[in-house]
Amino acid sequence: MRISRIENRIADSGVAIIQVTWDSRYFYEKEDHNPLENIEMDSGVKE
Repeated sequence: MRISRIENRIADSGVAIIQVTWDSRYFYEKEDHNPLENIEMDSGVKE
């Protein structure tokens, strides 16, 4: 797996959005996972 881009931005109410774009040359069957929600950070979000 190769990470090609990581983006972050501040959404409403101080919520941070982190988007990771990755690429893989291998075919695999993707397991179903629930999306991540409510991740808390101790250090906060920089503006």
